[in-house]
Amino acid sequence: MQPTSVSLAHALHPTRGQASQLWQSFLQSADPHSKVLHIPTSQKIVYEAISAPEKASAEVQCLLFAVYFAGVNVLPPEAVRSILDKDKQKAMDGFRQGLDICLAAANVFGNPTIMGLQALSIFLVSSLTPSDLGVLLNRLLFLHKMMFRNQNHGRSFWVLSGVAMRVAHFLGLHRDPSSFPGVSPFEAELRRRLWWHLVTLEGRTAEDSGLALNTMEAATNTRFPLVVDDSALDPAMEALPTPPPEGVWTEMTLAVVLFDCAATLRQLFSVASPVSEGPLIGDSRPRIIPSEARRREIVEALRSRIESRISGCHHAIPLQRLTMKLGRMLVLKAEFVTRQAWQQMRDSGDDPNTTKEPSARRGLPTSRAYLTDAVTILELYYTLETDELLPNFRVMSESFPQTHALLYVLWHLWVRPDEDDGIDPERAWRAAEYAYSVEEVRIQRRVQAGTDADPGPKWRVLKALKDKLMRARQMKSHQKPTESETAAPGRESEARVEEGIDNEVVMSSDGTALDIDHMFNDELGWGGEFMDWKSLAEDLAVHH
Repeated sequence: MQPTSVSLAHALHPTRGQASQLWQSFLQSADPHSKVLHIPTSQKIVYEAISAPEKASAEVQCLLFAVYFAGVNVLPPEAVRSILDKDKQKAMDGFRQGLDICLAAANVFGNPTIMGLQALSIFLVSSLTPSDLGVLLNRLLFLHKMMFRNQNHGRSFWVLSGVAMRVAHFLGLHRDPSSFPGVSPFEAELRRRLWWHLVTLEGRTAEDSGLALNTMEAATNTRFPLVVDDSALDPAMEALPTPPPEGVWTEMTLAVVLFDCAATLRQLFSVASPVSEGPLIGDSRPRIIPSEARRREIVEALRSRIESRISGCHHAIPLQRLTMKLGRMLVLKAEFVTRQAWQQMRDSGDDPNTTKEPSARRGLPTSRAYLTDAVTILELYYTLETDELLPNFRVMSESFPQTHALLYVLWHLWVRPDEDDGIDPERAWRAAEYAYSVEEVRIQRRVQAGTDADPGPKWRVLKALKDKLMRARQMKSHQKPTESETAAPGRESEARVEEGIDNEVVMSSDGTALDIDHMFNDELGWGGEFMDWKSLAEDLAVHH
């Protein structure tokens, strides 16, 4: 059965020369931020399989097709056509099909191995940007008798990353290898790399899907891998090498920066889950909200660690430059999202130790600090996308879309359009426009490729709010200043209704007219979960 299955993939392999070029593309632009492979040993396996793919085992061919997919993904379309003489989407479809066949032939889910999971994780992180996993998911999950609804806008990806996490638990990756006798130091490091890569991946897919992290399975004692170059590790070594001093750049620096940010966000999710204590009141107990001091302590500790890790980076070296920018953007994002979350939890009135101010706005707060952070996040994202030294990492940077900050800026400009709040509104608008345009291009690319006919609820929410804001700005630009335009803070929404901007009735899914301001306030909560874009889209009635 297996040889017949694997033979179906043979025609999907590229030529030896093409495969070598895709391997180099993978090494240059995909491997640096995943680092699930030990390149000196993997390279031997890869080139042997490239030379004779028909002799390679199913799991080795899984690795090959994952590498081909990732290598094509990071290349511009013209480079793909030059190497493979076909368009980029067709090439990715073929390699995805090959991976599909080989994963099934290797029985990766029924008889999981480290190499099979490495291949799946490489494919998953490379698929963060295209988000075209529906066909693969349907076939894989059918093989394992799992029910799945074909969706191509994030939640399908979240399901498959969850399957990968279950496989990781089956292999015991959530327990530090020091707990297992017989695991060599070399294998232990590869297990640590793979585990934290999957944890990072799960967090990013949960956010992209608008779903909560599964903190019930957050318990792990697996240490971070060493921040050392691949050359410091050897399968025959009897003890782990001594890592260089903190701040010295190695091939693992970027990966460990991402691991640390993911682990801290998971910790904050856990802390943000309110503890229920005391006697029952109705059907529930009062919720004790974690302290703001504890939140600040966790975020500042992360900031200190990241700054220490990147202290030896040189801004003129592309990969090190990327590490500095991405690390600081992710720390700022953790601060922005969690400070907002704690504020909302305090304003909810659930904490008996906190008195809610009568004038406090419910839901998403608007303030100078929040706007400053959100705009800074979007501007950092802009530099990742446009930096002339980082073209090889553009696809990777696209896999960190800052939609939470984008939605906040659009919302802030809607609620407080005429207030400076420490940042010129036009500067905030430019930052939002750029982040929106990046997302728009990605959506158009997927639709044109035929991989994503439905862009999903996240895009519909952003588009609905941006369109309303655009109309408000256009109307204002054609009007002379009025009393409403100079109204006191808090009067902006009412003034726009009077001017007719909100008079287009926004209907909920049950046909009820909605107050867009109050609706957004209610729906933009965090409270231990990423934003539920689907529910928000339904409330906005922005269906496809």
